[in-house]
Amino acid sequence: MSQLEKVFLYKVYSALVETAGMRSTITLEALVSKCGLPFEAEGMADVVYKYLDAIAKYEAVNGRPMITAVITKQDHTPTQAFLKKCVVHQRNVSEREAADILKTYKNRDKIELWNQELIKLYQQWLISL
Repeated sequence: MSQLEKVFLYKVYSALVETAGMRSTITLEALVSKCGLPFEAEGMADVVYKYLDAIAKYEAVNGRPMITAVITKQDHTPTQAFLKKCVVHQRNVSEREAADILKTYKNRDKIELWNQELIKLYQQWLISL
């Protein structure tokens, strides 16, 4: 990993921790912007997803909740990618199996899954103001 990649990874991770500490959420576009990069740049979404996946794995290995739960769609609901990773993490299944499991969930079940992870996450990263 190059020095530039390490800096970007640190910026993304720091922005996620800050967002969680404030008990808030952030869109992917806002996250990238907060890190000082143009989201519209060609291939930027793929780069960001790569780093988010690495961060999520790092958090899981260290026994912490899924910090990527703070990333939402424009309508402030959880992303399908997060929900799938959450099922993979919680049930220890493959991504394909997780996708099949999610097909059986109603919208309220998906929101409940997300809310449970947010509660754990906010407790982990609570910033005392």
